[in-house]
Amino acid sequence: MDPEQIEAFYVFCDLYKYNLEGKDATEILEMFNDSYYGDFPFERDFAYYIVEEFGFPEDQEEYFDYDGYARSLLMSGYDYYDGHVFRTPY
Repeated sequence: MDPEQIEAFYVFCDLYKYNLEGKDATEILEMFNDSYYGDFPFERDFAYYIVEEFGFPEDQEEYFDYDGYARSLLMSGYDYYDGHVFRTPY
């Protein structure tokens, strides 16, 4: 893992209350890898990323509310914490 991912892994453990003391971190690391989307300075940046990944008609883009979409994403299965986005693991 690169330094950014290591930081994100600790954020993930803190956010979801995973205690690494005396435990095999393999399962927790797998959950992290499945749920980590990346580092985004603002929630809106995550919304841009999702739209780019899944597509949106370019001629309609000027009418799209990225801030509203980001709020919707973060209320429906994603968590934004300290600049990192995770899909809720449960």
